[in-house]
Amino acid sequence: MIGIQTIRATMLGVQLICLAAAPGAVASGAVAPVKRVHPPAAELIKSYQLAAGVAALRAVHTRSCKGEVERTPSGVTAGAAITPFHGKIELDWKEPGRAREVWDDGKQRTRRISDGEHGWVVGTAEKRRELHVTDRVELSRLAALFQPALVLPLDELAFARVDKVGGREADVLQTKSGELLWLDQETHLPLRLDLFVERVEPSSAGRFYLSQIFFDEWQTVGAMQLPRVMRRVRAEGSTIYRFTEVKQDLELASGLFKIPYFWRK
Repeated sequence: MIGIQTIRATMLGVQLICLAAAPGAVASGAVAPVKRVHPPAAELIKSYQLAAGVAALRAVHTRSCKGEVERTPSGVTAGAAITPFHGKIELDWKEPGRAREVWDDGKQRTRRISDGEHGWVVGTAEKRRELHVTDRVELSRLAALFQPALVLPLDELAFARVDKVGGREADVLQTKSGELLWLDQETHLPLRLDLFVERVEPSSAGRFYLSQIFFDEWQTVGAMQLPRVMRRVRAEGSTIYRFTEVKQDLELASGLFKIPYFWRK
């Protein structure tokens, strides 16, 4: 008869052999890496909505922002170059879709105005003209501070990948059309947003490219989070907005968004 000790020794030897042969066996004392289980897109969107206070953001009726704006050209694109600019900015918005933007550096003052259906640009150094539909869309998005809940169809977003923005881990979500949103994995607030922009040159009508918007220095405004700093990168150059004052649901005269008097017939 085989003794109990012999059976135990045989079983122990088999166990050791199996452990040694097991694929991915962890050495004694080593800690197996923990793989992050990625939450579904719907959960990521809900976390963003709660962190940013989207419900309160969508309930706003007017917005007024003041600060500084700096534009840096990247070179010549499609035969036209933009000029550098550094000065003050005023930005006003009133539902539904009315917006006004003023750039002023003490020497030049430029206004872009939209009543929701038409738009005009008036400037000391720029030929007065009606705004192209592309300009009106961009002005409306800027007045919304490029907040994803206001400019993207959130119900279309699907998880695309994990990436980094400025060294921060981000969950990247994508719409059906290919627009992208980077959400900070820690704060759940937007780090970057890529939106399609139509080229305004007549020869490039109907052609689009991705415009990148980066967000920084989030601040509490009422029951929501809004960025103090936004950087928009487009083909012709980049523009940085630094807002020192953001007010919402204040009285804004409708006359701010009307056609300039010298256009009236």
